[in-house]
Amino acid sequence: MPATAVKTREPEALVVCPFTIGIDTREQSPWGFRDVRADAKDNHAPIVSKVDRMTLKTADYSTIWHEAPIAIEQKEKGDCFHCMGKDRERFERQVQRLAEIPHSHVIVEADWQSVFSGHPRSELKPKVIHRTIISWQQKYRNVHWFLCPTRSFAEATAFRILESYHKKFGQ
Repeated sequence: MPATAVKTREPEALVVCPFTIGIDTREQSPWGFRDVRADAKDNHAPIVSKVDRMTLKTADYSTIWHEAPIAIEQKEKGDCFHCMGKDRERFERQVQRLAEIPHSHVIVEADWQSVFSGHPRSELKPKVIHRTIISWQQKYRNVHWFLCPTRSFAEATAFRILESYHKKFGQ
């Protein structure tokens, strides 16, 4: 009986991220940036990201050596409702600090449809979130808001923002 050849799968190539992502030590549910994939030219290989936990003055994420010019604030849906409700004054001060950073972003782990469904632990009306984001985007023009349908989409969006910044301004 002839021997059957067993096909072994080639190990998947990896792409190493050329910058280090700084994650604030106070961020309690940080993104790990483990599920981000490269573009087609790199066969959609997984991207290996270097992360460093550190104290960032204003936001949750930045790139190492570039903490001042770029910042990303992460908000889960419930946190967003809390920050725009009971903790509104403190959060607006944080958005004001973000506005002093040239490339600032707030990424919410919820899309508009999810926001408009409300939050079970909040009495805040969803229209307050909607109107606040619109108002603050006009008031703090360089703070860009992204509402993402899932946590993994929010994480990938944060990575792509940092990647784009690094390509334009990095070392």
